[in-house]
Order: sequence, then structure tokens, then C-alpha cells
Amino acid sequence: NGTPTLTPVTDKLAYIDAAKHLAKYTTEIQNLGIPGMRVDLSFDPSLTFSAANPYFERLLTDAQVGKTNYFQYIQGRNHTFFSLWLGNNDVLGYALNGAVTVNGDPTTVLTDKVTFSSLYANLVNALSAGGQKGIVGTIPDVTAIPYFNTVTVAALLNAAKAINPAAAAIYIQTGTGAVRASTAEDLIRLPFQTAGLFGQGAIPYGLHPLNPITSNWVLDKDEVIKVKDYVNSYNSSIKSLATSKGLAIADTYTYFNQVKVGMNIQGIGINSAFISGGAFSLDGIHLTPRGNAVIANVFIDAINAKYGSTIPTVDITQYRGVKFPDTK
Repeated sequence: NGTPTLTPVTDKLAYIDAAKHLAKYTTEIQNLGIPGMRVDLSFDPSLTFSAANPYFERLLTDAQVGKTNYFQYIQGRNHTFFSLWLGNNDVLGYALNGAVTVNGDPTTVLTDKVTFSSLYANLVNALSAGGQKGIVGTIPDVTAIPYFNTVTVAALLNAAKAINPAAAAIYIQTGTGAVRASTAEDLIRLPFQTAGLFGQGAIPYGLHPLNPITSNWVLDKDEVIKVKDYVNSYNSSIKSLATSKGLAIADTYTYFNQVKVGMNIQGIGINSAFISGGAFSLDGIHLTPRGNAVIANVFIDAINAKYGSTIPTVDITQYRGVKFPDTK
């Protein structure tokens, strides 16, 4: 029916043990980017995030694990230039969990706006303490990614009508606990597609107000507004600080919005459609190699424009989008 079946990868993983540790780096490291890192957790006072995040843990010696936060880790580097693209996860984890915060899981909480601005300034001040130049990146509108725009209310209703033409609406539970018919302004999380819940039960799940799609599967329209507001606030802080420091700015927020509409780059069409768009990977969140190449050029162009450099851009035709399975 044209709907892909998504299955988690369970073999050929990079973990070296049952505790899901990754192999340690033992050589000099210049790329200090940490997947999953947040601005607030960069200053984790409990020092526990260095053990909880396997991508950070693998950069640390055993003696540093559980005793070093990210802000401490980046101190004292003999760098002459830096790039900082941090802040996305300060809102993304909250959104990916349907705006449901989980006790004991700091990755599902929105970082307070004032706190974000203050801590981000501390990061930039540390990285530029020796007069280093650099570039910062704004963060994208996380509600624009395929994760929130593939399983649409209209698609669910059409699927329901194919089985029961009398189906009239998709019902959701909002973040306030209220139940109502959903609209196109409500965003359904991508994993709902394969959760096996829709239409199930004596009272069909999602098709009756007595059995709505629960809040954790949905960013309702009010939650979407809140997420966008935080993204805009974070970006305002990022741009203001970068301007005051004379740093280059890679405006990935604006660029990702252009990708959502669709654009042609080096003869290749790029958009944010799930699987076929070429920019986003199969989780609907992270970029493909081609998507990363495109964003690398956004950073390169901003660096060249700010500092008068002539760094060559990347040939995106040399990088793939989603890799399709061999059907032979």
C-alpha cells in the first residue's frame, strides 16, 4: 500500500558489551561533538550524564567517567577555531516524547529560556576565551521534521474510512488531559505508524472519544506552539550572543524551513519528505549523509562570508540519501 514497514536494527550494533558501551577513543580528538548533548546537561552538576550518554562516555578515560561534565571536558583545548551547534536537544527530547516529561529523565524536559541563554553564553565564552574565532548554528524548528509530518491526521482518517466509511474523526488526548477530535495542527509521532494500536480494541483506539490516541503519541496544537516558542527563544539567544562576539552564524533554522518546502541543490532535489526527500534518515529525525553534506555547506558558506576565507564546499552528489534495500 506504499507504507513502509519500519523495524529497529537489532544486529551489527556498535556496542562492545551488554551494558551498551562503545569502544573508547584512544587517539587525539578534535571533534568534540556529542550526540544527545544538551546545553543544560553540558553543566550537569551531578556529573552522571558522562556515564549515561555512551557517546560522551567513549571520549573519557575511565577515571573521568562520572566525574566530568561536558563543560569541564571542553576546557583547555589548544584550538584556534571552533564550531558550536548545540541546543537542539534542549527542546527535541521534550517534543519526541509527545511533550510528556518523565521523572528522572532530564532529556524529556524543556530547558528554561533564561537558563539556556546564560549557559550558552558560558560555553561560547569558554570556547573564545583566547580570542578564537568560530561559528555557531541556530537550531531547526523540530516540528518541521518528518518525525512529526509523516503520520498525519488526514492519513489516519483515510485509513480508517477504507475499513469503515462511517469513521468521522481521529480522537486525541491533549496535554491537558482533554479529549477532542484532532485537526491538521496536531502532529502525530512517526513510531505510531508501527505501534499496532490504531483501531484496535472493542472501542477502536483513536476512533472514539472514549479511547483516544494518548497524549504521549501526539504534539497537540498548543504543544506545537510552545515548542516553536522555545526554539525561537533559543535562536534569539544564540544569534544575539554570536553577534556580540563577532562570530559567524550558520542559520540552519531558516535553511531547514527551505528544505521542508523543497529545493534543488547541485541538480538534486532535496526536501523533508520521509524516506524519499533525501535529507532525513529512517528515524525521521537525524540527517542522511547527503543531508549532513548540505548542512556542512551552510556552515562553510557562513564561515567564508564572515571571515573572507575560501573553504571549498562539499559535493553533495557524492553522498547518499536513504539507502534502499536490495530487492533482487
